[in-house]
Amino acid sequence: HIAGHLLIAVFNNTFFEVKSISNQVWKFQRYQLIMTFHERPVLPPPLIIFSHITMVLKHLCCRWRKHDDDERDYGLKLFITEDELKKVHDFEEQCIEEYFREKDDRFHSSNDERIRVTSERVENMAMRLEEVNEREHFMKASLQTVDIRLAQMEELIGRIAVALERVTGVERVEVGKARSRTSSDCTDSAYILRQAECQDTAYILRQKQLQ
Repeated sequence: HIAGHLLIAVFNNTFFEVKSISNQVWKFQRYQLIMTFHERPVLPPPLIIFSHITMVLKHLCCRWRKHDDDERDYGLKLFITEDELKKVHDFEEQCIEEYFREKDDRFHSSNDERIRVTSERVENMAMRLEEVNEREHFMKASLQTVDIRLAQMEELIGRIAVALERVTGVERVEVGKARSRTSSDCTDSAYILRQAECQDTAYILRQKQLQ
């Protein structure tokens, strides 16, 4: 049972791998088939000799005209519009970019490069953490200064309140003393007036007795 499951897993893996690139494989096989039929001579054997003779004559004519090898093109011709040609060029550029990207990824996938990239990332993270710690310390220091200033303000307000209470207490004491003084002055004057009246009445009574 285990061997059967392993075989099924291997076949499934192979199937999915082939399925993922089946379109590419089909296109390459189609291209090979088209090129195979294109490169074959038109005439079948034994008339194939005429095809070879025409190919040799074409080659000699081209050499006689002194055309460069780079300018001669015996391949398939593709007749497309300008928009389609732009799409083809864009597709080629995308393929080139993807190729170089894969190449860079392979280069970066080496162990030394991975270690270097990891160390650079760690250094960047350490620098960012240091910046965060500095900002945190700055915020703590600013909060401490604000707390100190608030404490100083509270202490100053307390002192002002105590001073005001003292001033109001002194004023109350002075007002009380002034009231007591005025009341004592009034009692003294009333006492003096009473004594004077008593003396006057006693004097009048004595005068009456003498008469």
